[in-house]
Amino acid sequence: LVSRLVLSSIGASFVVGIHMTAMWFKPKDIGFAEGFYAGWGNFGSAAAAITLPTIALHMYGGEDGWRWAIAQSAIVM
Repeated sequence: LVSRLVLSSIGASFVVGIHMTAMWFKPKDIGFAEGFYAGWGNFGSAAAAITLPTIALHMYGGEDGWRWAIAQSAIVM
């Protein structure tokens, strides 16, 4: 439960980052800046969806492999 709370709070910072990006850039540059920011954020989510099952299965195996894979992603963050 605690690890899930920590992971969720890190993910919630993505929304705050969108607002901060809008504040930092000029109106004509906001679209590019937010697209770049959101693009990398979505890429990270997609990369995790692809790699975490592989990590869980091949590196840790067993019934608890998914738990170790999520813990490893928290450490990387």
